[in-house]
Amino acid sequence: VRDGYIADKIEESFANLKISHANKAEYRAWANSLMYMRNAIDDEEISDDCKLAIEYQIPLTSKRVDFLIAGTDEFDNNNVVIVELKQWETSEPTSRADIVKAFTGGQLREVTHPSYQAFSYAETIKNFNEAVAEEQINLIPCAYLHNYREDLRRNIDSTYYAEAIKTAPIFLGTDAAKLRNFIKQFIHKRSGKDLLMTIE
Repeated sequence: VRDGYIADKIEESFANLKISHANKAEYRAWANSLMYMRNAIDDEEISDDCKLAIEYQIPLTSKRVDFLIAGTDEFDNNNVVIVELKQWETSEPTSRADIVKAFTGGQLREVTHPSYQAFSYAETIKNFNEAVAEEQINLIPCAYLHNYREDLRRNIDSTYYAEAIKTAPIFLGTDAAKLRNFIKQFIHKRSGKDLLMTIE
């Protein structure tokens, strides 16, 4: 990330795994969003050898999780933090509790609230994966909208979406320190188990 070729590395991995990928918007999102994630986890209390996954495809589904970080907390619990990343600057509320309007794919669309999306990924992994229960791996979802305008916070981070946000906290552009502290509650050092490969 620091040297500016993370998006190329991800695209190269897609090619090596024979996964079709020709989405320039997604390429730009990797370059942009992962810079913000790097800053969020660049902390001496988060060990450099904690495992990460980017664009993790949940087995038996077409769902891809933007970012996972795995490790243990101060009590040696095995944790995986799931981060849904969005480049949105704005959004509009709708009359449905888990749906917002956001500019994506070249137009304003009704889409799932990022917190609900992160939560649904965690639930899907749990439901598909016996090892999560057997190995006592805790999945902790959240959402990070690093470009989002603070003056429009009420449109995305409000009591109307409280249930989704309670299960998967949302962090906006000015919340980098809060996101860092949230991650540090669960991730301090590398687990003795390879948690991501256990899930895989």
